[in-house]
Amino acid sequence: MTDILILLEGSEDGLNPLSLRAVSAVRGLGGTVAGILVGGSPAALEAARSHVPDLVELIIPGNLVAEAVAPALAELMTLRGCRLLVAAATALSRDVLPRTAALAKASFLSNVRALDSVSEGTRAVLAGKGLVSVRALREVCIAIVEPSAFPVAEILDQQSTVARHEGHEAAGVLSVTRRTLRREGPSLTDAAVVIGVGRGIGVTTSLPEPVATLASLLGAAVGGTRATCDSGLFPGDLQIGQTGRIIAPECYLALGISGAVQHVAGIRGAKVIVALDKNELAPIFETADYGLVGTWETIVPRLVELLRSK
Repeated sequence: MTDILILLEGSEDGLNPLSLRAVSAVRGLGGTVAGILVGGSPAALEAARSHVPDLVELIIPGNLVAEAVAPALAELMTLRGCRLLVAAATALSRDVLPRTAALAKASFLSNVRALDSVSEGTRAVLAGKGLVSVRALREVCIAIVEPSAFPVAEILDQQSTVARHEGHEAAGVLSVTRRTLRREGPSLTDAAVVIGVGRGIGVTTSLPEPVATLASLLGAAVGGTRATCDSGLFPGDLQIGQTGRIIAPECYLALGISGAVQHVAGIRGAKVIVALDKNELAPIFETADYGLVGTWETIVPRLVELLRSK
């Protein structure tokens, strides 16, 4: 019997860091806990063994698609007597877990910011301005947690044992092509410093050199608002906000961002917010801890000079 299962996403490079935030979400709930590693590699397997007391490596023949993963997860939940399956909010979990909930006849909770028990939690509403309590109405529950609300889980004292479970190839799925874009520098999800770029940067399809230099000096990840993604400056997976990435860096620097409620909902978890905008009445200043009024063309090069001098 396993009370809680955690979906861990692996890749050739290791374990998705967001999965380690899902591990933090269930620590302290009590009961027996096990991880389910999907899409693993030797590096991902070693990392997973260091963070959960028990581990199941899920082997899916053929294509790793929701039509194959969801039935395997539902089967594992039944075999293990699972009461709660948890995963961080990612493209894979959002695709797979609603299907899994239907197959397992489980309650489904999304965007959870706190888990109080295996059947109760808290989620944000009104673009992050309010919190409501949510409760599963069935004995078995599946929850997708908001990664920005939880820290990365610490390593355990000993590595877990590993069991393997084979799923079945998805019928009717002929082929799937997955393309992964590799980018230099930290990612939005685990960077300590993030620079957000808004339409105040001007109409451009490439990041201005002073902003790119500032990001390099700070070791920062760079993303944008809905407007800059729609204009082609950033791809969709670098959008920050309610309908994009919800992040929680140590420091968030907003350049030319007015502060629409949809964007602010994605950065509320940042410990320090610094805003730079030429409009002193911009709503972003109501959220920011520090504000700079002026044009980015003037202030960003000065910041670069100061950083280089230090």
